[in-house]
Amino acid sequence: MPSDPSADFQALLGQINLKKLVGTETPVSELQKQEFKSSNGRVFSAVKLRNALKEGQKAGYGTFTIGRRGYATRMAWVQPPESSAPAEDASAPALAAATPAAVATSADESDASQTVRHSLRLRADLTVQIELPINLTDREAERLAHWVQALPLG
Repeated sequence: MPSDPSADFQALLGQINLKKLVGTETPVSELQKQEFKSSNGRVFSAVKLRNALKEGQKAGYGTFTIGRRGYATRMAWVQPPESSAPAEDASAPALAAATPAAVATSADESDASQTVRHSLRLRADLTVQIELPINLTDREAERLAHWVQALPLG
């Protein structure tokens, strides 16, 4: 019997400490090493875990990114909507974060389907934010990177 990805994500939430993950990215490989159980009580397979994390993205718990060009498949965790946040289990393990920033959060409700706001903790006292189209192309990302590199530094 196939499991429900939404129920699988809820099962995952019951086994992790979400408060410690907010603002971080966790590689899917790190989640798999923890051998979390899906809603049917079995250890998540790679496919089921990815599907569950996609459901988590739909529910507003973060941004699920398929790894490409040497980057790991990962989940960037954000503060979930208050109405759907489960009770936290303080005894749940905190996962090691791959990168402590580069977190994507949704823009305001009217633009949520078109743009996403990204935050990067550049320094201990400085967080940089940028709002980008959800469907940003590789070429546009390259142009943006060149623009940042060309900024006059004082």
